[in-house]
Amino acid sequence: MPAIVVSAAATAVLWRVMPPASPPLYEGVCLSQPYVFTGSHPPPASSSVSFPASESFPNYDLKTGELQPQAEVLLTDGALVSPSSPFTLSLSAVSTSVSPPPGWHLDANVYRVAALTPAGAALRPVARHPVTVVLRAATPAVQVTLFRLDGDAWTQLHTVPFGCTGTYESTSAVLGDFVLMTQQNTVMTVANGLVVPLVIALCAVVAMTVVGLLVLRRRAA
Repeated sequence: MPAIVVSAAATAVLWRVMPPASPPLYEGVCLSQPYVFTGSHPPPASSSVSFPASESFPNYDLKTGELQPQAEVLLTDGALVSPSSPFTLSLSAVSTSVSPPPGWHLDANVYRVAALTPAGAALRPVARHPVTVVLRAATPAVQVTLFRLDGDAWTQLHTVPFGCTGTYESTSAVLGDFVLMTQQNTVMTVANGLVVPLVIALCAVVAMTVVGLLVLRRRAA
């Protein structure tokens, strides 16, 4: 019984001192592997799927092949229509020569979402059917924002967490190149904000464990 009480108390202390933005103690099973950057060997995984010519389109979820996909795109029923030609939907990491906006830097790979016919014609999502782009951050502990490349400039998109910690989503009315960016001072800010609460939590857990062991030892004597 004392051990159970100590465990419960330690969990309560840990929950109390952690900042609001911290991930929960348990959020399901999220398997991952080290982030694979463009230029690595082997290269980042890509994915593609072909569709026949049709005036309809099914709900579809295309994702890269990692344990925890580095990129994913979700399309709703009717999002892409090509009545006269088949097309291929693809998702792949690409390089870019376009610099981030001032004060920002790339946190992960740039991923290209494209839907092309055999002749090279690009499809655009049907109006009122935006696509959802999901990207995994290379540095899960930092605050990131998803951007889309429009011509020679990056457009900031509304970004929200998606599923496992370090994965984020945005909706877009067009396909194209997408990336997660972080502001240059974000890494130090987040790290500094977590150090003190984590130290306090660790000390509390150790103290609770010691007290519990002493109680058990005295009862055994």
